[in-house]
Amino acid sequence: MGCSEDRDRQSFEEMELRSNITALGFHRHNSEALDLCFRKYSQGEFISPGQLAFILRQLRLPGAQSGHSAVAQFYESLQTDQGYKRRHLIVASVLLGNADLNIKANLLFEAFDDDASRQLELSEFETMWEVLETLALKHLPAMLQVPSKAVQAYLDRLPNGTQTARAEIKAELFRGAESIDMVGFRSMVGLVKLRPLVDLSEFRVLLERFYVEIKEKRPIHLGKARKANRAI
Repeated sequence: MGCSEDRDRQSFEEMELRSNITALGFHRHNSEALDLCFRKYSQGEFISPGQLAFILRQLRLPGAQSGHSAVAQFYESLQTDQGYKRRHLIVASVLLGNADLNIKANLLFEAFDDDASRQLELSEFETMWEVLETLALKHLPAMLQVPSKAVQAYLDRLPNGTQTARAEIKAELFRGAESIDMVGFRSMVGLVKLRPLVDLSEFRVLLERFYVEIKEKRPIHLGKARKANRAI
């Protein structure tokens, strides 16, 4: 299958994956307001059902029990015996909210600066990657209750590109250092090659590209990351 056909298929798959995202309503608020609300009315690793319902009422967003099946599926995918995954919800709201890239980069950095050192350490980056990966490949796709065969096949193969993609992005971001500060992180994420860190659609496209290049045993060049599919 040629590269042109691959791009057409990817575009279709991403359109289907993005089809229900606006139902969450995060795009109607700026990312800073969403981040503040989730942080203000919850703490720890999990958000209780009552806290989540209160937060979404404050934001006038549809809740897990709103009757909208795609919205319900998203929140259900984030629910555990201890509550809803707080950090995943903060990151999803920030990345799907309305803000420019610099603001999203700052808020994403803060979400993983666990020791408030104003430095993102390698271990914190690994946690960031895990959250981005599960949002992009599991929680947001859960909004498609019955994905098409093409989309399911797409999602099934993306994990094959994860290990190499993570290593390459980490090497590009840290450049041999043990940590990076917020200014440096924001500056680096401004580069097209690192944009997938603040765009979950581009994150999936990145994994697909690494999967294809590994499969075909071609050299991998981060600078060729596509600018398309910015929205999820």
